[in-house]
Amino acid sequence: MTLCVAIIDESKKIHILADSTATMNGYHSEIAVKVLPTRVRIFEPQETCDSGELISSPIYFDGYYGICFAGSFVGMQILKSYLDIALLNIQRWPFYEASFSDICSYVQTFYDEVCQRLSSELQADLTVDFFFSGACPISKDVKLAQFKISYTKEDCFRTTWQVLPERPDIHVIGNADSEFQRMVDATFGQGLLATAYVSLMHIINDKNTASVGGKVQYGRFDNSGDFETLGIVDGSKYFIGGIDINSRSHSERSNLFTRYSFIEP
Repeated sequence: MTLCVAIIDESKKIHILADSTATMNGYHSEIAVKVLPTRVRIFEPQETCDSGELISSPIYFDGYYGICFAGSFVGMQILKSYLDIALLNIQRWPFYEASFSDICSYVQTFYDEVCQRLSSELQADLTVDFFFSGACPISKDVKLAQFKISYTKEDCFRTTWQVLPERPDIHVIGNADSEFQRMVDATFGQGLLATAYVSLMHIINDKNTASVGGKVQYGRFDNSGDFETLGIVDGSKYFIGGIDINSRSHSERSNLFTRYSFIEP
């Protein structure tokens, strides 16, 4: 399990936070990466020349979205694998524009089939909830959506999604969400991003919530509207997810290193 937090701050900019704990068979590891970029590329309608050969399609939209998930780590990795392929190869139908909601609807088809089939064919709960955020190809505004599982009285589930309101707020999915909300209420007044960060750190450091721990992960949108992830500086250590990348050599000859940006909360 995990705790994912999406913040629409006072300037209506979107930030995403998560812990780095992965849980499997009753064991915990604190090196999971849960705040992830994914590229969305939409081609214009395909055309043909007089000979009937296909003409290379120009790009209608190309940008980086952000995903942050809670639930089954295995389920999300399988879903993310499909999304990374599919979202890179979308083609727009003639006479139709493509909005953020259209992209979310496209994601929903993979989300539903992957979760339904994994649960039925492997007889295990491999479902996930996740935030999905990125620039709308039409308005260019960065928007935030939440995808989640809803259970029926027959103990079956259905996948749903919604675009969240574009107003300053803190949204949360995952474990210990009620305790997180109590911390938000106690901390409120520092600004939405600071409040969310302090509240998440409280849950991570609470030994009673073993399924939420490790290090904070952080993602935001740059000035071009592309999602970027940043590492966290903790003392003299530089963390990507739960791994201190400066604690060891990056290659056998030490001629390669990880080029990354970090923030010090």
